[in-house]
Amino acid sequence: MRTVAALLAGLAFSSPALAGGLGVLGTFGIHNEAVYYYDSSNDFAQWKMTQTIPNYGAGFELILGDRDDRILGTLRGYWVQDAPQRSPEDIQSNVAAQNVVSEFRDTPTNVGMASVGLQWGIVGSPDLFQLNAVGGVGSGFLTNDHTEFLFIEGGIGAHYQFARSMQAFGNVMYSARWRKGYEHGPIAYAGVRYLFD
Repeated sequence: MRTVAALLAGLAFSSPALAGGLGVLGTFGIHNEAVYYYDSSNDFAQWKMTQTIPNYGAGFELILGDRDDRILGTLRGYWVQDAPQRSPEDIQSNVAAQNVVSEFRDTPTNVGMASVGLQWGIVGSPDLFQLNAVGGVGSGFLTNDHTEFLFIEGGIGAHYQFARSMQAFGNVMYSARWRKGYEHGPIAYAGVRYLFD
């Protein structure tokens, strides 16, 4: 009982920790997607095609930690739009075009994304210019066609603190998605952060 009372008193009378920041970001990348099609002249034999799909988006970032720390936490919430898939009839050569039967996504799809991650300073000063190792895990949790997925990302980044409370950053990462299979490709993030510690 004393432990609980001491914990509550400590929480009630301690000063708030104000370290972190808020940011805006933009993203652009590519990933592969599997598209299936069938040969109507061969008992509808199935074929698989891998297509490279561009994506882009924008959103917000919450920074967790002191600006002088080499390790910072990131919490990102953003929107991404994946470009349409292309018709297998137009780009494949395994089946005669008149025999291709397929169903593919011919419109862009919008995805609500969220991730948590770390930024780890490797070279440089956290309060000026620094090269970073970056990584994160998250989910494409909000889709209009029920194609939600999990993802993991890792790569390199850099930030430049151009004012006491302002920082520009960029990341280039390898991203892997899982939803009934594995999709992957490079993705880049860039943006500006306001640090309030």
